[in-house]
Amino acid sequence: MAEVNPPESIAGQMDEAFKRRVEELSGGSITIDLQCSAILGDEETLLPQLTKPDSTVQLMRISAFALTNYGCKTSALLTVPFTFADKAHFWRFATSSAASTILNEPYEIGIGVKGLFFGEEGFRSFFSTAPIASVHDFVGKRLRVSDEPIMRGMADGLQAVFTPVNFSDLYSAQAKATARCITKSLPFPASSSAGALHICTAPAVFPQKSHHTF
Repeated sequence: MAEVNPPESIAGQMDEAFKRRVEELSGGSITIDLQCSAILGDEETLLPQLTKPDSTVQLMRISAFALTNYGCKTSALLTVPFTFADKAHFWRFATSSAASTILNEPYEIGIGVKGLFFGEEGFRSFFSTAPIASVHDFVGKRLRVSDEPIMRGMADGLQAVFTPVNFSDLYSAQAKATARCITKSLPFPASSSAGALHICTAPAVFPQKSHHTF
């Protein structure tokens, strides 16, 4: 099982809990070799392998939007920024029929993988080398977002400069000023070799935003 985050991260701890529970419920007949910290590779490298019958990786935690590149249309709904108002809103979705539809879609269209469950490690915020108080503060800034249409569209809408940066290079991008601002789920270190990062949550930037409900 592949995980890009370190074992002490929330995602890593979730994976470990999943591993323990599966091994417990199967009476040890199923064992999971969990490899964290991108030891096996990142999503972009591993997801194509996972879809093949002879893949050396059978399980991995991914961002659902990665499946949009394989024809999964419902997964695209989860790329809409700031969809959920709070944790309770997210967990209502995670236990809904809409969530099951998204999890089942890759298997039903023949990709060869199936979603098992949703988890969360916090909700997307902006981390910047300078304070951000309003949407106007994004104008002209090099903004790192996920390299997919909706997030690139958000960068364009904010009049920021879209900067593609691999997940594994986030810290160095801040240090080298390749990206002045990134979007990332909390928790994310509030300091790096570039110095302290300013954290700005979505409500502070989009106080009148509406929330989308599945």
